[in-house]
Amino acid sequence: MFREPAYDIWIAITITHSYFDANFDTKKCDLSLEPSPETLAMLEESGILFRQYDACTWVLRNPTEEDSVKFKPLFEKALSILRFELKSNNSDFYFYTQKEIAMPVVKNKNWRYCSIERSNIFGQLEILLTEELLNKRETIKLDFEGKTKFWEYLLISHSISEEMTLRLFEKKNKLSFDFSGMVDIDAFERQMPAYRFVTDKKVQLKDIYDFSISLWNITLDGNQLLSYNIPTPQVQSISRFDPENTITRIYYI
Repeated sequence: MFREPAYDIWIAITITHSYFDANFDTKKCDLSLEPSPETLAMLEESGILFRQYDACTWVLRNPTEEDSVKFKPLFEKALSILRFELKSNNSDFYFYTQKEIAMPVVKNKNWRYCSIERSNIFGQLEILLTEELLNKRETIKLDFEGKTKFWEYLLISHSISEEMTLRLFEKKNKLSFDFSGMVDIDAFERQMPAYRFVTDKKVQLKDIYDFSISLWNITLDGNQLLSYNIPTPQVQSISRFDPENTITRIYYI
């Protein structure tokens, strides 16, 4: 009677990204991992399965000892490196992700990662096939870091006077904003003055923030709340005043 072969996990490749909240039940990394055509052909010839285990983990599975297909074909074809491409699933991935990753200092490490600037391919993973690797289980962990940016707010209103003293506050004092003066920006098909506020330090970009930002008018008679829970800047909204380091949000009040 025909029996399906059993498979063990040989190599597990897992991706983490600081942009996404690790406490959330649903894993996310906005990347997919795909073997090169040459690597896929070699794996198929050798009886090794490449499968996605969860949203951020991929595995190479080889037959168990009872059904073992020897690894000789990996060497008989003189192909000693498995190559995988990391492809971004989100057009904003480049805006919030550091180009390089922190490489672990591991003795006799059998793999390497390099960044690539080509279409939607963000990087490439190469696994060197050594006798040691072929006879053990391996876990490869790629840790991506989110970028840090200054946050800029450009506040526009038909009713606010330039003589008013406006201030932005974060409810738990996790952010501090400096008033950077009045600037002219394009709005409503014309140039309009805007209050410009910028954080005093860079902010770690995240998928979800625990911030509550409000706008106040500061007067001698007391502070007046003008707007509450102002939306955060989007990662792809680049400031024209500091495009390299700052993301922006135009807010109408």
